[in-house]
Amino acid sequence: MDFLTFWQTLPLHMDPVIFRLGSFRLQWYGLMYLVAFAITYRLVRYRTRTEPERFPYGEEFLKNLLTYGFIGVLLGGRLGYVLFYNLPYYAGHPFEIILPFRSGPTGWHFSGISGMSYHGGLTGCILACALFCRKYKADFWNLADLFFPRRAAWLYVWAHRQFYQRGVVGPGHYVSHWHAFSGCAGFCPAASLAAL
Repeated sequence: MDFLTFWQTLPLHMDPVIFRLGSFRLQWYGLMYLVAFAITYRLVRYRTRTEPERFPYGEEFLKNLLTYGFIGVLLGGRLGYVLFYNLPYYAGHPFEIILPFRSGPTGWHFSGISGMSYHGGLTGCILACALFCRKYKADFWNLADLFFPRRAAWLYVWAHRQFYQRGVVGPGHYVSHWHAFSGCAGFCPAASLAAL
């Protein structure tokens, strides 16, 4: 197989699941959330050490803020998905919004919680951080200045998460350097470009 063929068909050979242990599965999608938050924390912590007069925040403060942000991403991302992408289904199955189980013909089975919205997660994170700042009397805009430049690292990890999950696909086209995805007519440039 030549490199171009390998490159074009790479997503077809990737499994979105890293490993399975019984009914539990660890997926790239979920792991990338943790990786993104860990990278963000390290970069922000570095900046608070090198610019303490501008960003006088301690380690415990940052961990608490990131906890609020993480919860905001999860709640906002999930609610965004439910409201904008699958409301009719979840209106009939409201417990499945928060429970990692699905009902089926043979009863309930573990499915994990799937379905997150990027814009919902971003909105949830901003609202959670604003709530944190209000509660702890912190300067929201100073913290935004500290965290938002780190968004590039987050977006890089997010793009790879979407790539592994085959989540960003566009209309089918044929261009030799784009990837082939099952379910697309031809090649899907959005997924290929997102991973680069």
